[in-house]
Amino acid sequence: MTDLARMQKLAGMNEAPYGDMDEVAFRKLTAEIQKMADRIEFLAKEGGPLYKRVTALGGDVSYLGDLTQAASDVYRASEEVEYGALAHRSQD
Repeated sequence: MTDLARMQKLAGMNEAPYGDMDEVAFRKLTAEIQKMADRIEFLAKEGGPLYKRVTALGGDVSYLGDLTQAASDVYRASEEVEYGALAHRSQD
């Protein structure tokens, strides 16, 4: 199953139109995005599997900093999306 298909399944996009996605499915989808970002950070951190492979190839590991920063940005952005999508519910 592709990442897109897995995310669509988590979001319930196969059962209902996107606009009808409920809060539980939305939270599952944002949690999946956050897990992916965490995984990228784990792989690319100093001593992580990707870091080790780049080192073994004699490559420049400084580029991995861009990757971990991007993963961190994705995580933070997904939190903001969650706030933007659900904050109005706590104001009712």
